[in-house]
Amino acid sequence: MSQSKELRKVWQDEGVIWEFNPPSAPPFGGLWKAGVKATKHHLWRVLGEAFLTYEEMSHILAQVEDCLNCRPLIGRPLVALPDQDFAEIPLNRLNRWQKLQQMVQHFWSRWVGEYLTRLQERPKWYNAEPNVKTGELIIIKDERVPPSKWKLGRIIQCHPGDDSTSCDSKDC
Repeated sequence: MSQSKELRKVWQDEGVIWEFNPPSAPPFGGLWKAGVKATKHHLWRVLGEAFLTYEEMSHILAQVEDCLNCRPLIGRPLVALPDQDFAEIPLNRLNRWQKLQQMVQHFWSRWVGEYLTRLQERPKWYNAEPNVKTGELIIIKDERVPPSKWKLGRIIQCHPGDDSTSCDSKDC
């Protein structure tokens, strides 16, 4: 018991706040629950009815986990060397391992194209929402590099538009 009190004290000093949602109420999970749902959706669309061994499925799930945990939202680069791009190579030219890599790459491209883009949407043209502000963190999308290498930026200056609701910003 004293050990858990010590841990609570350390967590409190570090600013860690534990929040639990009721197990029978998944909507309380909010954004992270939407991420889990999107991950399942994209895995199903990528894998379909592929026949995979236990080891192959474990490998794909581990790589997907790595993709999701090293996405540019956390601000640190992926430490693994980039794999060869198998996206454009016909399936009949790939060996089994390359097909698995192609599935992982397909998952990542779907994830970025559908889920991460939704996180960046700003519904301010439909609802009254605050404009971006100086100091906000942004993702700088670069088509020349994979999403795990996108840079993070911070808004350093906003220039309000004529209508006072749109904004042109400068980032660094």
